[in-house]
Amino acid sequence: MRFLQLHGQAEELAAFGLNPEAVTWALRGPGGRGPGGRGPGGTTPRLMRGVPAEVRQYITREFHGAGVSIDGLRAGALRCPDPWTGAMLSTLGVFTSHSRGGMPADLLPLFYAFQSPVGGEIWLCLWGTYGKPAMLYLPRLDIAVHDFLTHDVNSTPAAPLHDMLMGSLGAFRVLLGEASRPERGERIGLLDMPDNYGHQMLENLSGIQRLADEGLLPALEELWVTGPEFFGPVEDIFPELQGRVRRFANRWDLFEPLLRVRHRRLFRIGSNVFQARLRARILASCPVAGRAAERTERPLIAVTVRSSGRRCLNLAEAVAGMYRDLSQHLPGLGIVLDGWVFPESELVLRSSVATALSDPFRERLMAEMAEARMIRDALPPHAVVDNLIGLSMRESLGALRSVRGYLAHVGTLQHKLAMFGASGGVVHAPTQQLSRIESGPFQSEVGQAPRFLPPAAVTDAAVDNARGERFHNYRITDLGVLSSQMVEVLDET
Repeated sequence: MRFLQLHGQAEELAAFGLNPEAVTWALRGPGGRGPGGRGPGGTTPRLMRGVPAEVRQYITREFHGAGVSIDGLRAGALRCPDPWTGAMLSTLGVFTSHSRGGMPADLLPLFYAFQSPVGGEIWLCLWGTYGKPAMLYLPRLDIAVHDFLTHDVNSTPAAPLHDMLMGSLGAFRVLLGEASRPERGERIGLLDMPDNYGHQMLENLSGIQRLADEGLLPALEELWVTGPEFFGPVEDIFPELQGRVRRFANRWDLFEPLLRVRHRRLFRIGSNVFQARLRARILASCPVAGRAAERTERPLIAVTVRSSGRRCLNLAEAVAGMYRDLSQHLPGLGIVLDGWVFPESELVLRSSVATALSDPFRERLMAEMAEARMIRDALPPHAVVDNLIGLSMRESLGALRSVRGYLAHVGTLQHKLAMFGASGGVVHAPTQQLSRIESGPFQSEVGQAPRFLPPAAVTDAAVDNARGERFHNYRITDLGVLSSQMVEVLDET
């Protein structure tokens, strides 16, 4: 068995008798072939200003890759070019797994079967938050071509994805051959939501909005939803879907429905760019919080708190230093603390207080509140004007509308502040994430590109974790550059 990464393997693919352009189309879509990810018929997604060129190129490539599933929905069946001839093939069926197995994240894989007149059996594997194929497995050649990144071993699950497929391949082949098995003909979307609101807004709900923008929502007879819904029921955000949503408490429960009935028309719904229209839909369901309306005209900066993984170990000291420097120029400066918020779908008795007291969340909230108290104690009295930790998502969004800037940990916490507000901000992280900036902060039409602390401004504190140097804890050691970057943010507001 041999694994090939798609990037830079054209000669090796050709040596196997494959058409490199067809293989690239299968994994990246029809628009992902040329420089910058563009190709004939490809469109470039709209993005905020200030996106680095290489990040823009990556986002565009992934946008086209997500279009593979959207193209399948439009056509009525997922399609894949024959890796030998380039002729378009339609799937014979789609399957999934009964358990997570050795995969590094709790996301549902989809395995689509095809048959080439030249090369025989083909399996196109989709895994991730949106509908971009991840791996193409060709049993006759015993090779798997994947399109995972290689800078982080843990983000490259080609081998466990292949193992998962091989563990069920015999059963899948039998089911494909059962002509008597009933076939379900309507088009079904799959919205597989991870326990991360950043991914949900950037990569899950953006797919529903993309369908709406392309006039494809009416094509969905049903939408299967798994995972927590941070922003509330999808029907609240997209009333067009009322009466067409079916929820699964456990994503692995989809295994049985796909076995009982032959499915060809199940499509993973997702994209990778947060749209202005989606932002407006979500905010329309959020209350205009009285706590925000009652504030004075004080300039406000949101500061995020993170209790585990990539922790800033001297956050209270850094915030105090920033406050001391900025308050000389901004009398009345106030701090709004932000951190973990509850999915709307998991509220207990529709109450943030009742939810905070429940077992799944209590320990995490206690850790974040301890961090919040350290920040409060490092600041002058009354400098902290609000604390959004432990609110529901909608309450949190309603309360953030008057913030002028933010200081945020890299990742999900920053996405919410930047893309639902109109302010810029400063981002801190371990040195690896400041040296090789990820695409997440830029995957949006709305918001402003953040300023990242220079890598030299932090010092890592290594911890033993499964995700390597990018998840080390750290300290901000250059408080002067932090203050100067925040001044630049506020001057532009």
